[in-house]
Amino acid sequence: MLFLTFLLSNALAFGQDASQAGTKRPRTLDDYQPRTLKEIVAMKPDPKDLRDKQGRLVVTADDLLSRVRVTYTGSTRLIPQFKKESIRQWARLYAGSIEHYTEPYQSEMLFTENGVGYWLAVQKSSRLAAKKQFKKSEALYLYLMRVGASIVGDKYDWTLLVENVREAETSRPAAEIKFREMHFRKPPLVELIFDVVLRNDRTEPRWFLLPSNLHPEKTGIPTKGGVDTLEVSEPRGNGRVIIGHFLGTGGFQALLLPTHAEIHLRGLPISYWGDVPDRLQVEVLVAKRLMIGSESAMIWFQVNPMCSTNADIAETISGRTRMLHSRHTSDNKEVSTLIEQDLRLDLQVPLKDNSRERVVPVRRWKKRDK
Repeated sequence: MLFLTFLLSNALAFGQDASQAGTKRPRTLDDYQPRTLKEIVAMKPDPKDLRDKQGRLVVTADDLLSRVRVTYTGSTRLIPQFKKESIRQWARLYAGSIEHYTEPYQSEMLFTENGVGYWLAVQKSSRLAAKKQFKKSEALYLYLMRVGASIVGDKYDWTLLVENVREAETSRPAAEIKFREMHFRKPPLVELIFDVVLRNDRTEPRWFLLPSNLHPEKTGIPTKGGVDTLEVSEPRGNGRVIIGHFLGTGGFQALLLPTHAEIHLRGLPISYWGDVPDRLQVEVLVAKRLMIGSESAMIWFQVNPMCSTNADIAETISGRTRMLHSRHTSDNKEVSTLIEQDLRLDLQVPLKDNSRERVVPVRRWKKRDK
């Protein structure tokens, strides 16, 4: 295999690139953005990225922190020489410590994504390097970064370093919604009752936002409008759950979950205006930050809105729920909301399966339908 010597020209080897090295805050899993390996390897480097004189190697300043879902194979091999050189030059320019990266990364491992194989560099101390830690064909989440690539024609063979790993099977969906029953109100209003499970697998607390009103042209959290009122309730059950019901043209329901939390809400109402479809799309937003006007949403609650790490609320939320307090804007006018989104889920929820057993009719509206 041809040894690629990385010789930077005088025009490129300037001090300001090396000065990017220095003390940085520790990375968290939330820093890694969901991507696919197919997407990553198809990317081209920035024209400003440094290259060797022969145009055979490029080192990138954008480490593109990514989380990918792969299948474990267990196959390993030594890192090719050009990848070693990519790691060394990237560490020299941007990390400030060459040995911190060249010493741990001595081998790479084969993973597959949708049947396509990818060789990724793994650390000697990684769980991936330990024998019998994972089973073949096991699904994993890899947290990786890119450092550089070899150049062959117009193709780029990226060097990707795996920094962390998690079993994918343990990562359950952030939200699950199951239809329970419906209550007919004054037409065209129908109150739909759901059982909801919310999970926060992040390393920091997250806001979970659910719609409070839906209709055929509105299937999620409003992107326009604002709120003018907050009603705070604490339904009884196992654990502590605080629900904030923001009212207004941009209204929604909000819960703040601590890290690694799982909350079960049994009997959560969502109003639906119109003819109820067989299947309903319900949008759930997970947010890093929630602002109401110029204030943090936490200030609006006037109590600590953090739910328990584990809670199971069996009380019908629309029934005997204990209302803590409410707050209105000073002039009763709506203020805008700012939602720093982390995750968006569009859940398809069947409504009319076994609907005869789940509909709770109101007699006076039966007479009107005749």
